Amino acid sequence: MSIGQSLAEARVRAGLTVERLSEVTRIRRNIIEGVEHDDFEPCGGDFYARGHIRTLARATGLEPAPLIAEYDHTVGGTSTPRPTQIFDSPRKSIEYRRPNWTLAMGVAVVIVLIFAFVQLAGGPADDDEKETASRVAPTTAAPAAPAPRPRRRPRPRR
Repeated sequence: MSIGQSLAEARVRAGLTVERLSEVTRIRRNIIEGVEHDDFEPCGGDFYARGHIRTLARATGLEPAPLIAEYDHTVGGTSTPRPTQIFDSPRKSIEYRRPNWTLAMGVAVVIVLIFAFVQLAGGPADDDEKETASRVAPTTAAPAAPAPRPRRRPRPRR
């Protein structure tokens, strides 16, 4: 007897319809019908097919281990993978590189050289502008501000 036939007979013996079994197990109707016809494609893979078989067997009163062993034998699925097989990625881990200090020092030197060049090239021009401005500016003094009024001193009381 196949896995699907065993589960279908157990469901009928338990007095469950496909709809009621779907409500109890929360497995969609089309998946239950597929499993009962030995079509495991709707399950979405070996891992899920084993889980559905296990859940349906328990809900109908069957022992799940022999059904899962038969599934592995007939479908050619592998045994349940270990967590290290699932979570260990074959991808190469990210390698962290140290900062490139040579490049940083080169950028710093270039910035200092540009600053020095601007100071040397721009320095005399500023002095010339100041000198020219002093020649053009009038030398007369600005009018003086009016002198403040002296404050009155209060008279002593007698």
